[in-house]
Amino acid sequence: MATNSQSRFTKTQHKIMRYLWKKGKSSRSEIGNEIGFDASTISRTLTPLMRKEMIRIVGESPASSKGGRKTHILSFNNSWKHILGISIEQGEVTIVLSNLAGEVLKEDYSVINVHSGNIFDIVEKNFSKYDEDAIAGISIATPGMVSSQYGKIIFSSALGIEDLEFEKHLEEKLGVKVLVMNNANAASACYSMKSTHLVYFIFSIPYKLKRPVGVGAGIMIEGKTYEGFNSYAGEFWRSFSLTDDETLTVKDLNKDISKKLKLKRFVEYFSEVLEIAIDIIDPEIYVIGGDIDLLPEWVGENLISAAYNRIPFQSTRKLKGIVDRNGTLSIAKGAALAFVGKFMGDFNFAKKVFQFLSNKELIKYEEI
Repeated sequence: MATNSQSRFTKTQHKIMRYLWKKGKSSRSEIGNEIGFDASTISRTLTPLMRKEMIRIVGESPASSKGGRKTHILSFNNSWKHILGISIEQGEVTIVLSNLAGEVLKEDYSVINVHSGNIFDIVEKNFSKYDEDAIAGISIATPGMVSSQYGKIIFSSALGIEDLEFEKHLEEKLGVKVLVMNNANAASACYSMKSTHLVYFIFSIPYKLKRPVGVGAGIMIEGKTYEGFNSYAGEFWRSFSLTDDETLTVKDLNKDISKKLKLKRFVEYFSEVLEIAIDIIDPEIYVIGGDIDLLPEWVGENLISAAYNRIPFQSTRKLKGIVDRNGTLSIAKGAALAFVGKFMGDFNFAKKVFQFLSNKELIKYEEI
């Protein structure tokens, strides 16, 4: 039994898994023709995936007029496991539980002052709220310079973190595959179905409103997130404080405090920042989101139009600005989607996911 739980995950299994996930439904012969393997190899390779209920029989096609067996129709089971997508900002934590189609099953939101001293505790406590056996992985998005390749938060002024081995610590503690990414890159993944060339500007409003508002950019080129050679892409070393009042916090934004906020100057300042980035990147779509939804609606709309009006030759470009009012929900959802995309598109990543899942199964068996 322990040997079965440790069965080897192969590239052929990953190809079948990815094909059915994209295709929706298919027969064994269609799968074989698509990925280039004979029927016996396909059947043998499918067996462990079907035993795990990752691949299911969802129907039959009728036998041909010449007789023979009916053909089984197979489908990838998007409910096989779940992904926990977590957006961590300085003043708030947003969590989504999604299936492997990226569909959100549950949402959770809390206002909390996040910093280097409590970030691991926050992730661990929230992970424990869910059925751990049903979760294939956790994808966490944070502000700052983040290297998904090395699993590190290189620097985040918002969270007071520098050179933190984030993935490794959580994987050892929780026993599940972890992906860490920049929050703007996660948010851009949420819009990848709308365009493969986009830039997502994410605003991070600090817990104490006198502290500077940060902005980062998630850059997607030809459908792939661009982190830069040193993982520094999309970070702006410019910021703006919403108020001079030291007593105001994020919780006060629900009140009528507009007169205490420098909103017009905010729009003017950041429209210039956005214009420079848009002009250099030349995307099809530019989105502003994150904590922009915490401010009055006119702020987002004015920021879109002010940035557009600054762009040279805007009338000759195919360019559209969007205000994303889903706040950090888009970040958490995008983080989950990014995990699913990597799971389906990267064999080595998928192999690590299965290794963690196999270890859990083995431990459970040994405990029994």
